[in-house]
Amino acid sequence: METQIFKPLGMRNTTFDNAEGMRGNWARPHGLDVDGRMVKMTNDFNLLITPPSRWRRLSRRRLIWRATCSRLSKGLTPEGKRLVSEANIVERRKRGVPVGENSWYGMGLFERVAWGVPVVTHGGTLVGYHSSFYALPEAGIGAVILTNADPGAAMLAPFLRRLLEVVYDGKSEAARDVAAAAARTKVQAKARRERLTVPGEPAVLKALAGKYRHPEIGTVTISERGGTKWLKAGFVEGPVATRKNPDGSISLVSAGPGLVGVEALVGMQNGARTLTVRDVQNEYVYTEVR
Repeated sequence: METQIFKPLGMRNTTFDNAEGMRGNWARPHGLDVDGRMVKMTNDFNLLITPPSRWRRLSRRRLIWRATCSRLSKGLTPEGKRLVSEANIVERRKRGVPVGENSWYGMGLFERVAWGVPVVTHGGTLVGYHSSFYALPEAGIGAVILTNADPGAAMLAPFLRRLLEVVYDGKSEAARDVAAAAARTKVQAKARRERLTVPGEPAVLKALAGKYRHPEIGTVTISERGGTKWLKAGFVEGPVATRKNPDGSISLVSAGPGLVGVEALVGMQNGARTLTVRDVQNEYVYTEVR
């Protein structure tokens, strides 16, 4: 990567070292707290994704931009040097698997037809980060958007829309879409908050065990931090809220900022306290450790 990609593209600050990438001036991740306010988040969860499957945020802006330039120039660096053959660049974006209406996935790149315009694109998402690049091969134009907040995902589609409006003198709709997304985010945050009891029903919190274990996945711990109940499940942690469900059951909800959290149904099985986490297909029962 360093000799064949980074150095030819002039990416001298790019590294696969997490510690180095997070030193100095770097874009920290942000998310909405339980009251819908934007706050800084820990980057610990993102460390689950290890090199070389991603690079550090410190230098990603330059990496994406120069890579976009290379694709537009069919394999040449901005200085005009050959980085990869034109045939291989074109092959990467060849329409392969259909992934939606007027949208296809090739070899690591998507091509879609947006408002009648061919667009080559790919994005990236981590907790607190959303990004994408858009290349318009017919116009020889590329654009990159980087955000370091969970709600930033709502900016990606309007960004592309605005790019096409500017290039092709289109009807102005992107600004309206951004305003609608911001309003929708506020409504969703308010609705979520209204369902939660923060810091949680005292009787429910008092009755919790200190540690729960699933035989295959791991443990969930409940502790005290500054007089507040605190939940930790792997890299997900935060203060605990409770939610009364329509059937009368009670769920624990991690109330820290960010889109990745834990919701667990409080219960009992065979005389032992349990927390049950459910997804669309499965149910995972964590039993108290005595």
